[in-house]
Amino acid sequence: MTTECLLEEARRRAKDVLRGCATAHGFRASAQVVGYPQIGARDSMIAYVGTVGSGEAELMAAGRASPETMSAFQSPQGMIQLNVNPDTGYISAQIAGAIDANLLFDTLLALKPAAVRTAEVQEVIDLADGGPV
Repeated sequence: MTTECLLEEARRRAKDVLRGCATAHGFRASAQVVGYPQIGARDSMIAYVGTVGSGEAELMAAGRASPETMSAFQSPQGMIQLNVNPDTGYISAQIAGAIDANLLFDTLLALKPAAVRTAEVQEVIDLADGGPV
């Protein structure tokens, strides 16, 4: 099998996994029925960046939903939760001292990838930059 064929097969399989994880709430941590039903801040943000090049509406919608879901469960102190089960609202306190969720959430917004901006995020960016771009 040629390198190009291997890369195409890898892309196809990666998209299949992302499609299995995609929900109206964002990307779940697992596509398996018995797996991790949570939307994980770190993993869903990385998946979100990876979907930008796909151009697939379903994946882009799940990508946009991930930060919206995480924002909805943001703590009063501003902490982005590590993961949340959108079906039950359960927030896992596992590895509660980790800081990667906030860093990746903020980094995604700071990178300003136009392809993944929601109108609300664009408004915040515009205000932070001193006006519309």
